[in-house]
Amino acid sequence: MKFNLKAQTPRLFLATLLALSAAASFAATGYTVTATEKSLIQTGMTSAQVQQTIGQPFNTVKFRNQEGPTWQYHMSGDAIGSKTFYIDFDAQGKVASVNEIEVAMGSGDSL
Repeated sequence: MKFNLKAQTPRLFLATLLALSAAASFAATGYTVTATEKSLIQTGMTSAQVQQTIGQPFNTVKFRNQEGPTWQYHMSGDAIGSKTFYIDFDAQGKVASVNEIEVAMGSGDSL
């Protein structure tokens, strides 16, 4: 049985490129936090300590009624988007509160 390497090379290259692109895209969206990592975050930690402990969030928002920003992380063990871990910071950039919210997916809902 002969193996035609020239015919397979473009497909292999394309498959590798797609896999690397998907991995880079996911990595760019922030870190996924485990329950153990979540438990390491304590009230009073600075934003630098949080980032050193669990990495960068996938999203940062600033709500009008809050003094500081809210960082959002995906939770591991669930489909992306089904559980989100939130860290609220005060005006001094220290953790004010942490929350975990599970998004209920209905039959017509999508991520």
